[in-house]
Amino acid sequence: MNQLRSADYAILQRYWVNYEKIVKELNSGKCRDVKRTQRMKEITAVIEYLFNSSSEDMQKVIQLSWWHRNQASEVSEDLFLPVSKVNRMQRAILDATANYLLWI
Repeated sequence: MNQLRSADYAILQRYWVNYEKIVKELNSGKCRDVKRTQRMKEITAVIEYLFNSSSEDMQKVIQLSWWHRNQASEVSEDLFLPVSKVNRMQRAILDATANYLLWI
């Protein structure tokens, strides 16, 4: 099994951060590149699946970390979790995203 690099994690995190923008672009019908459109559909499907199948705590971490753009320390304070736990949860969801997108 391949190991993800920090650059890979940054890309995967951007997918989560930009989820709403990707959905808007797909719904607008403006993207004419078939490969790009297909990839965006795959990304949004994986994000939706992982979010909906996650625990309530994981959903809160996702929302606060990537959709509200809070730092791990802020998420930690809001959820009364250690920062290390928040970081592990973030990494777990990014690993799952990579797995579903067949990166590893």
